[in-house]
Amino acid sequence: MLLKETGDIGRQAKLVLFGCWLGWFLNFADRSLLAPLIPLIRTEMNLGYLGVGFLTTAFFVGYSITPVPGGYLADKVGHKKVIVPSMVGFGITTLFTGFTHSAVALACARFTTGLFEGSFYSTAVGYVSSVFSKANRGKAMALYSTGWTLGSMTGIFFATFMGAKFGWRSPWMFMLIPTLVAAWFFWKFIPNVKREETPAYAESLQAGGKQKGEFKDVLKVRNAWIIFSLQFIANFGYWSINTFTPLYFKEVKGYSFVASGSLLAVMLIAGTFGSLASGWVSDRLGRRAGICLFFCAAGLTWFGVLHSTTVGVTLLWAAISGFFITGLYPTILAWMTDCVPPNLTAAASGFGIMGAEVGAFTTPIVAGFIANAMGLGVAMYIYIASYIIGGLVVWGGKEMIGGMSMMGTPSKAEAVPSR
Repeated sequence: MLLKETGDIGRQAKLVLFGCWLGWFLNFADRSLLAPLIPLIRTEMNLGYLGVGFLTTAFFVGYSITPVPGGYLADKVGHKKVIVPSMVGFGITTLFTGFTHSAVALACARFTTGLFEGSFYSTAVGYVSSVFSKANRGKAMALYSTGWTLGSMTGIFFATFMGAKFGWRSPWMFMLIPTLVAAWFFWKFIPNVKREETPAYAESLQAGGKQKGEFKDVLKVRNAWIIFSLQFIANFGYWSINTFTPLYFKEVKGYSFVASGSLLAVMLIAGTFGSLASGWVSDRLGRRAGICLFFCAAGLTWFGVLHSTTVGVTLLWAAISGFFITGLYPTILAWMTDCVPPNLTAAASGFGIMGAEVGAFTTPIVAGFIANAMGLGVAMYIYIASYIIGGLVVWGGKEMIGGMSMMGTPSKAEAVPSR
């Protein structure tokens, strides 16, 4: 059983995992409202493809700013003191999104929401990954990652059907209540686990690594830069697909508004199982092999999505592709905690996440520019190559535990300096 093997801390770990999962679910339910509503927003605000890309980018500019400082602060003052204010903040700013009446105001609301959600991400990832041992870390992160697949699916379905019936503003106004309730639950019932009680701390002791380091030490670990690059590539693909897929299938393929919006939800349903599978694979075959497998499969199956000619076949390929595209993330997230001292898990996770968000705010602009210049159909093909590249880049890293190489004594580039 996941939480009953040696090295895990039982009930506390379960509560941490559930509380962070709940916040992650709502985090992604919010951010996924935009994509299916874009056809309605584009019509009302008279936006081109590049303007649509900027709406998504605005969120990720804010989202890329706070993972590192949020994670650093959590490592210093405790995870709950960062997570709860983050949840309250993104609940309130999501509400305000529904009151905007211009593209600029909408972009500003999404930027501010991104600031709050970014600090939640790195803090929650660092917290969950530290309370599970390496043997279970991939599976734990896989379970945690189902929060974003199920949250995204819920947000997409909710936005699609609420938008069709009540207009694009209605879904945003609903999100405040469940987010505030979840924040209260986290503050009231989720424990503060001391660093010295975590499996990550014990692993570092057993491996002969250091229990403390400074953030600058993370930048000296080669794996950290590999993970930064992998996060960039993964989000470069996913968030442009998330932004433009409903528009592509509606305008280029001629599918209905509901069918086009539902494609993303189908990908995420399958991605929930992909996330669980990737955690299982990486805990058995190693982080690199698991990541490589899912990256390469993501690229190849996305080709199948683009070449589908009927709604039914498209949904089938979308499910297969979604299994691998969304299944990438748990293993990449778990790998970072393997590579750093226990007092840097949240800050180091924030550094990797920053790579993801640079990819996320870059790709909608790049895809929007290509779509304006060469057509939306051409822009949808760039992700195939990017995923294959990710499958190659992963081999530049090494398997590690407790901040130490599993292949023997670490090189100077891999070891965190002594204090």
